[in-house]
Amino acid sequence: MAWLLLVCGWIAPGQAQPLDSLRWSALTEPVFHPLDSTGGSDIPANSGAMAMAQDGLGFLWMTSYNGLSRWDGYQLRTYRLAPGQINSLPQSYVQALAVDHEGQLWIGATAGALARYDRQRDQFVPVPLVLDGKAPSQASINRIVGDGGTGLWLATDEGLVHVDPDTGKARLEFPTTSPAVAVFVGRDGGLWLSTRGGLLRRPADAARFEPVSLPMRQERRATVISLMQDRSGRLWVGTDGAGAFVSSRQQDRFARVNGPDGRAPDVVPTLIEVRPGVVWLGTDTHGILQASAEAPHLRYIEHNPMLATSLGEGSVFSLLRDHSGMLWVGTDRAVARMDTNGAAFQTLFGVAGSDHGLGASDASALAQDDRSRIWIGTSDAGVLIVDPDSGASQRIVPDPDAPERALPGKFVTAFARAPDGGMFIGTTQGLYRADAQGRGVQRVTVPGRSVIARINRLFRDADGVVWVGGNDGLQALPNPDRLHPHPDPHNPDLADQRIAMLAQRDADSLWVGTNNGLAWLDLRSGHMTSVAQSNSAMGMVTSLLKDGPDRLWLGTLGHGLHVLDRQGEQWVTRAIIDGQRGLPNNNINMILRADDGALWVSTDDGLARVDPTQMQAQAFGTTDGVPISTYWTHSGLTPNRDELLFGGLGGITIIRPSLVKPWSYQPQVVITDLRVGSEPQWVSPDAGTVPVSVPAEDNSLSVSFAALDLSVPQQNRYAYQLEGFDKKWTQVTASSRHASYTNLPPGHYVLRVRGSNHTGRFSPHQIALQVDVQPRWYQTTLARAAQWLLAGLLVLAILQWRTVRLRQQTARLERLVEQRTVELRASRQHMQHLAYVDSLTGLPNRREFNERMATLTARGAPAAFALLLIDLDHFKSVNDTLGHDAGDALLKTVADRIAGILRDGDALVRLGGDEFALVLDPAPASTAAIDALCARIVAAVARPMTHQGQEMLTSASIGVACFPADGLTSDTLYKAADTALYAAKDGGRGTWRFASN
Repeated sequence: MAWLLLVCGWIAPGQAQPLDSLRWSALTEPVFHPLDSTGGSDIPANSGAMAMAQDGLGFLWMTSYNGLSRWDGYQLRTYRLAPGQINSLPQSYVQALAVDHEGQLWIGATAGALARYDRQRDQFVPVPLVLDGKAPSQASINRIVGDGGTGLWLATDEGLVHVDPDTGKARLEFPTTSPAVAVFVGRDGGLWLSTRGGLLRRPADAARFEPVSLPMRQERRATVISLMQDRSGRLWVGTDGAGAFVSSRQQDRFARVNGPDGRAPDVVPTLIEVRPGVVWLGTDTHGILQASAEAPHLRYIEHNPMLATSLGEGSVFSLLRDHSGMLWVGTDRAVARMDTNGAAFQTLFGVAGSDHGLGASDASALAQDDRSRIWIGTSDAGVLIVDPDSGASQRIVPDPDAPERALPGKFVTAFARAPDGGMFIGTTQGLYRADAQGRGVQRVTVPGRSVIARINRLFRDADGVVWVGGNDGLQALPNPDRLHPHPDPHNPDLADQRIAMLAQRDADSLWVGTNNGLAWLDLRSGHMTSVAQSNSAMGMVTSLLKDGPDRLWLGTLGHGLHVLDRQGEQWVTRAIIDGQRGLPNNNINMILRADDGALWVSTDDGLARVDPTQMQAQAFGTTDGVPISTYWTHSGLTPNRDELLFGGLGGITIIRPSLVKPWSYQPQVVITDLRVGSEPQWVSPDAGTVPVSVPAEDNSLSVSFAALDLSVPQQNRYAYQLEGFDKKWTQVTASSRHASYTNLPPGHYVLRVRGSNHTGRFSPHQIALQVDVQPRWYQTTLARAAQWLLAGLLVLAILQWRTVRLRQQTARLERLVEQRTVELRASRQHMQHLAYVDSLTGLPNRREFNERMATLTARGAPAAFALLLIDLDHFKSVNDTLGHDAGDALLKTVADRIAGILRDGDALVRLGGDEFALVLDPAPASTAAIDALCARIVAAVARPMTHQGQEMLTSASIGVACFPADGLTSDTLYKAADTALYAAKDGGRGTWRFASN
């Protein structure tokens, strides 16, 4: 009896110590996602699930009054009874589902309808229940479970039946006088059987069943319809009218499971342990009863029409945990999945005007009092004070008509603990103080400020002084207990007096974040010092987290998460974590540190976990179990180890960082649809081994596929490649998960398809569909051989004809080649001449000059020669006044005159424009000889010239350089002559100068 009282103690409020996993459970709501048509399928209205199972590939099967349906994450494929059609579903309403050791689906229905689904042929293979050599049984099949090995147990109207899936042989294991409605195999191998006459048990080492007594009231005798064993070994049973019961760990005694507020369930069709110690009981009238055998936490999870993520309407008939660990809930109206991070992320929803939850839509400020209660500031419903362990709550209700003793109906923006255990409350219409019990409230006057001035931030420093930050700067509340109050802050020192964040810097200073940067306050002097940054802009500083003495993490509005390192007296941004590093949004509202050192930040588009070593962020949003997307600035709290709170628009997100695990599920990839030509064709979802034949007359193939990660299928990714045709993999998203080909060449191909889970990590499981494309008659081997033979004969005939023709052409071509060779030789000589000769004057050009200079200088010092650079003076005026034709005529005349006075070995070159070069090789014996030559050149150029009756005059300036005296290389010698040329021009033009002078 003592044990019974102990177990029953958790049924009603008591003193039992709650489990850590149940903290917040009385206040938060699980997040459900209904089966929808986002993948393109049409979900019939009221498509519920009376039973659910997941086969070996990962398809989710569910029964309803609409038939048997298969869900692949995108499409709902429904099977119904088709009278007269062999291998159709044997009954429209399927009562029992099970999966055998090979992952095959088995279904049970009325009239002895037992069948195995053959996925290779998309057929239901009937398995007659031939018991003891009699005619096939017509007994209704009420439940099917695995026997722990390779067989199946069936609870039927005739009793307990065992079926061997490999042979289809059935054996009546235990006949009953009343229908058997449920069967369960315990972890110890013991067998539990429920009949209309009561619950029976056969231990693993026993041969006979024995009755099990449940503490039902006589007037409420009912049948056990569901059984489940939790991780501690307790057996939970649900009935069809007397509620539920739970056993001791030894399974020798049972206690009743009551409901909260006396609302005990009547019908409990399904049971599941959602996490260690926490069991969900599906009921017919109250949704899901959440219970625990070790803690006084009882609550109903019911449909809430004000929450889009609440449990759907209807009686809960089935609960299933799939291969990935995700939980599915089936009611008689709908099917929904629960977020897999349900233990890691919890949500306290805010619904305006509701008595449940926050009572307002927003949680704009958070704090923890001395009693570990959480104070939640709201947008217009005052303050909610909650105990996360017990679920108890109370409200500080606003009353705009009593502003001196009640909160205004405005935003609560900040909290700070008072020295007496009470709480300062900042609002957009002034400052208030609540007593330690959270019942009495009074307005607080801040000297020098209006009583209705906005409060942005409150902070209690290490000395117990409460600081008030508003749009007009920072101020300390008077504290009569302090003998030496802090000096008033010098708010004008701030670049922006709108205070956005306050934090302790050290014992003698505070960090002050404003709408335009960061500063720190010296508590001893009151001076404010801005933290200037030369390498980045930060804007509004919303939150700050110290990482040792030399690093700060700053949350900003619009500029991401800044990492600041101390360099002497300066703070320099080491990194900025923004969208490029994984942040979902650059508006950072709050930074909190987890026990493992990771940082968690709230943004305007979900949460993010930041690795402080890698400087990378991982986003968490709706698909990860975080339905709140936008959070309030500085609304965050770390009340306990491994617990983080963020307040946002729509409620509070509670995080247990240690339970946030990476999604590592590796789904199977399956074929969901195949069309050859315009006709659908069935193929095994795992692609099977039989090739798909594509006829030549309808040469097109279309294949749809799915990766069976059913958590967020819209985020799964795919890649496919048709080996033998595609050179590389084609990457596609979930909305384009199709591969289509037309007009493929005949041959054998393999279509390989890869799929990822919802994080984008590709699964090692692939499908390989064999494809044979049939040839047309002219593409067959015989036709191709005949074509090759004809082609060969034709080639031989053509070759013979061509041989004769080629002989005739050879002689003609030889003559033509000889003629063309002569022409090419002449042409090449002409081109070579053009490459080295100036086309206007017929003189050698710069290319000839460069090669000649290189040859002469390469001979070395003993072989002296002289270089004269000749430039015509005022040549441009001739072009400008008389035209380019006159200029060309002048150049040719000058070239002829100079050439006429040279020695045979000398070389005159036109370098370009009006510039000439004269190479004297060998050099004259003396400079006097060079002087004489220069004088003759100057005189020859100076003589008048005529063109079309117009007289033209010019003169020449000459620069002279001698090898090797003035340079040993072409470049140095040329520069020396050029310098001398400019000296000649500076000397009055029409003269010459030596480089040596």
